[in-house]
Amino acid sequence: GDAVDRVVLGRLTGADARLVPTLAQVVGARRIPAVAQLKPLLASTDAATRAAVIEALGNVVDLENLQVLVDVAQKPRDPVEAEAAHKALQSACVRMPDRDACAAKLDAAIQAMAGDTKLKVLEIVGEVGGTKALATVATAAKSKEESVADTATRLLGKWMTADAAPVLLDLAAAPIAEKYQTRALRGYIRIARQFALPDAER
Repeated sequence: GDAVDRVVLGRLTGADARLVPTLAQVVGARRIPAVAQLKPLLASTDAATRAAVIEALGNVVDLENLQVLVDVAQKPRDPVEAEAAHKALQSACVRMPDRDACAAKLDAAIQAMAGDTKLKVLEIVGEVGGTKALATVATAAKSKEESVADTATRLLGKWMTADAAPVLLDLAAAPIAEKYQTRALRGYIRIARQFALPDAER
């Protein structure tokens, strides 16, 4: 219970460096709200410590502090840390109760990103779902960056709510690459075939 959580947090502060990774894992496993205690540990020079802290943050960070993980994902120290940060960010985002607010934060972050990081965060937006996420991915689908448009249209093609249908129909007629138009049209037809819709709407 809470008493155990307090003991874990008490040990995390000023603990022997060899114990910090294990304590961070316990914090994450018990979902103890300890962002304030974990955040300074991201500056550690020990790779094991940073990895454990990043994973723990994926389990405990709240919407207000989501930027902590966004920053790590945007500027990782190495490829291993980059992968850990993306996994933690995804874990954090899919459990956020306010999907639209979460998607809005990711949308703002994407504007400053490039390359593989941008694509991976766009994938996370697709996992979050909701109205704001759909709008973000729809905008990305019309991007002049081919990799971004490719990722976004692929995400829209497998969107799991029927509100993606108008977006897909719009893309099918948009001045984008023909392969993306075809992908959009197939996604549109999939929604009509697979989702429970009133006959008139279908």
